[in-house]
Amino acid sequence: MRAGVDVVVIADHNTHSAIEPIRGEVERLRTELHPDYRDLVLFPAVEVTTDGGFHLLGIFDPTEPAETVNGVLHNVGYTGIRGSSSATARDSVFRACEVITGAHGLAIPAHADSARGVFGMDARSLRELIDESLIEAVELVGDSRTAEALGYGWAPVLGSDTHHLDGSNVPNGVTAKYPGSHFTWVKMERPDLSGLRLAFTDPNQSIIRSVESESDPNLVAHNRLISVSLVHADEEVELNLSPWLNSLIGGRGVGKSTMLEVMRLALHRFEELPGNLKTELAWFAPSAPTPSASRFWDATTAVEVTYAKGDRLFRLSWHGSSPGDVAIYRRENDAWQPDTGSVVDRFPVLIYSQKQIYETARDVQSLLSVIDAQPQIQFAEWEAERDLLNSRYAEALQRIAANEVLLATEARVLGELADTDARIGELRQFRDSGLADELQALLNADSARREAERHISALEERLAEAGIGVADALSKSTDAGHLTEAEMARASAASLVLDELLRLSELLLSTRIQAAQVNERAERISAVRAELTRPADGEASGGVDFEAEFTELSSRRVELQGLVHGIEAAKLARVELQASASAISVQAREHRGELTRRRKEYIASLDLAATSLRLDLFAVGDSSSLEADLRGITQIASSFDRFFSGEDGIRALLTSPPQHPAYAGELDKLKDLLKSLRRNGQSSPELEGAGVFVEGRMFPRLQSLDPASFDAAIDLWFPADMLRIRYRPEGESNFRALEQGSPGQKTATLLALILRMSTDPLILDQPEDDLDNELITDLVVTTLKTMKRKRQVVVVTHNANVVVNADSENVMVVRHGVVPVVAHQGSIQATNVREAVCTIMEGGEQAFKERYQRLVR
Repeated sequence: MRAGVDVVVIADHNTHSAIEPIRGEVERLRTELHPDYRDLVLFPAVEVTTDGGFHLLGIFDPTEPAETVNGVLHNVGYTGIRGSSSATARDSVFRACEVITGAHGLAIPAHADSARGVFGMDARSLRELIDESLIEAVELVGDSRTAEALGYGWAPVLGSDTHHLDGSNVPNGVTAKYPGSHFTWVKMERPDLSGLRLAFTDPNQSIIRSVESESDPNLVAHNRLISVSLVHADEEVELNLSPWLNSLIGGRGVGKSTMLEVMRLALHRFEELPGNLKTELAWFAPSAPTPSASRFWDATTAVEVTYAKGDRLFRLSWHGSSPGDVAIYRRENDAWQPDTGSVVDRFPVLIYSQKQIYETARDVQSLLSVIDAQPQIQFAEWEAERDLLNSRYAEALQRIAANEVLLATEARVLGELADTDARIGELRQFRDSGLADELQALLNADSARREAERHISALEERLAEAGIGVADALSKSTDAGHLTEAEMARASAASLVLDELLRLSELLLSTRIQAAQVNERAERISAVRAELTRPADGEASGGVDFEAEFTELSSRRVELQGLVHGIEAAKLARVELQASASAISVQAREHRGELTRRRKEYIASLDLAATSLRLDLFAVGDSSSLEADLRGITQIASSFDRFFSGEDGIRALLTSPPQHPAYAGELDKLKDLLKSLRRNGQSSPELEGAGVFVEGRMFPRLQSLDPASFDAAIDLWFPADMLRIRYRPEGESNFRALEQGSPGQKTATLLALILRMSTDPLILDQPEDDLDNELITDLVVTTLKTMKRKRQVVVVTHNANVVVNADSENVMVVRHGVVPVVAHQGSIQATNVREAVCTIMEGGEQAFKERYQRLVR
């Protein structure tokens, strides 16, 4: 129990005596609630020494009494001392196997690859033992003969053959064997004899010897769906899911696909459907119904999906009252707490119907989105970096274009500056004659006079106002009488101030400038101006306004000198800007190559070498969107078909297949041609010898585009990587391109590939439709058995190969109801599930037996 063992086979040499005492001891530990107790299933068994000295284990169901073992010892003719390994039974290995299986037990040769093991038999006897088909498994001590055992149809198991309780006190040279040191993992729904038998039928999937792997196969690292519940029309159904392969089976029309579609609602994946399938599945669309488009759900319908990411649990809740939304909750402190984020981004899952797989087979390139969704690709981060580089490159080209525009003005600016300097020189000659200085002095004096007069007039007004006020106050104070001595002194002082104010006012009045004096200066200003504005030699009459022109030209000269400095700076910046743009272009190209590298690494991680599938990726090799891409960049939505799609159009430059190293160089030549056509038109040097036909009316269309934006779009344009899928038909050595296959072969190949891509949950709706059973067995089932260890699969199916041969861990038998009803659930170890599989998928046991007899026997 401390070793974590779940099942113990109690097998002693030629005796049954220890079985019941051990059972009693386990029960005692359970009832006493021993702190180290854990459930332990005991299989009664015996190790019989058959005639010839070969050891044979007989294992029986846990419900069998010990007396069953005693009866086997009696029936094989064992008369020796009970518990002795040296005494032998009367019967041979063959007969002992018959006795054990006749008692509903399993016959398993013990330590077959060592002393007293059946691999020590002569070849003829061993072949007879194999041909008897009485043995389903064999215990091997070593690893060297496991492949041989599998070749005989025997499942190789490992036992502890325990003679010690732990690894201490073991003699030197002896391998310590004790509980938990040597054991076999057995996949069973319930630990009983039927579970063992079922596991032995598929040892590669259901049997793991502890020496082959140290990991616990029950530990689950991948994301998975825990459960799905649907509440509709006051009815409820819940599907509890296994981390591995889940199969929904049932008759046609019972609602199996309904459960898949409600999962699509809660997982927010309806928008991932191709357009034609959205129309077909509009019954489940997460948009409000209309008079012409009803829905499966109504405002009371609710769907909940419980999703596990490692040890973290989340619940995704969809409700018909708000069909476009999905609420997210996380399990925290034993309660569901609201959470945020994008359902699509946070909870990855793939949902495929057979029609979706078929559509993907027609458009293999759509698998790129599946690849890019893998965490190894880090596509969102890559895309953000790409957008940043693209933005930086476009900005760099715009700066270069602006710089070139400035440089193109150099001749004009220098010419205008020369003309301006010449005219300023002429004007300075007038200024240097002395008239200009006189005029400036007259103007300055007149301006000063006007400013002084303004202030003096204001002073006169204030003096007059103050004088009137003081006189009025003195008059009132004198008339009033009864003034104190201080008041009389104050009034006397005010009277003196008034006299002084009157004197100052008269002084200002006497010094006023007479109009004649002002007019004299004005007349002189007019005379000087007239002299300065007379026509220069050779000029038309009327002259120029010296002041205005000189001022304007001086200001313009400063502007022109600034432009010249800017042009000189632009000359210096040209090299730096071009180097910066070139560096960003290299970064963008390398970044695009990084995406291809990540995709190739992911494809390599699929480990397809040992399969009949091949997935190849060729950098920027997808030419299917070439025309659409370039029409978008050139802004030519229609016409010019010969250029875009004709043999002597742009495709004339792409003569190599995408997988050829020269293809990337040809794409670069195409880019150079397009940029040259915009810049140079019909005189484009890249047209010479290119073999590309261009209509003349196309040149003005290209030349009307913004140069920097167009060049950036061309430089940053990289066609998508091209995917190529190949498959190898059964019995053939060569691989074929997927396009050469039948619709069924294409679908089966794509399905097998999709199963291998990603470790996220995969939901499939009747993927076997239109596939023959040979394809399902060769490709689909084989891949399912391998991949279900790494990812959860939920499949709606009508094909028994998927359920039985892929060994579905969880079979849900669905029958019709208001909502689908789960009638039975479990693995095919469960009798009711096994019977349902036989009835629904094989037509019943009798029909199955009749087919077997007719086809095989």
